[in-house]
Amino acid sequence: MKKILLITIIALFVSPVFAAELSIIAIDAAADVITAANIDTESKSAVVELENFIIVYTHYNNETVNVLVMNTNNETLENTTFKKDSIEYEKLSAVLEYKAAEKQYLLASF
Repeated sequence: MKKILLITIIALFVSPVFAAELSIIAIDAAADVITAANIDTESKSAVVELENFIIVYTHYNNETVNVLVMNTNNETLENTTFKKDSIEYEKLSAVLEYKAAEKQYLLASF
């Protein structure tokens, strides 16, 4: 019984720590996973479907970026917003801006 209680307590405290890192991992991976096919050039947002996760990147009004990480059952694992002054905002907004411009260039070349 003590072992089950200990495992439950560890799971409750450790799982938020792992979940809190998903958005950071998603931002670090953004340049690799966001493509012209999954970006919306007008809103500068992207939906990336991976094997075990769905990541929605959204750039709001040049003030914040949002990273929503869901599992394949569309259950939210993490929903994090980064404000303009953060390093995460700078990284992700730069990727979204670049990928949106890249898609517009590709569409214009047709």
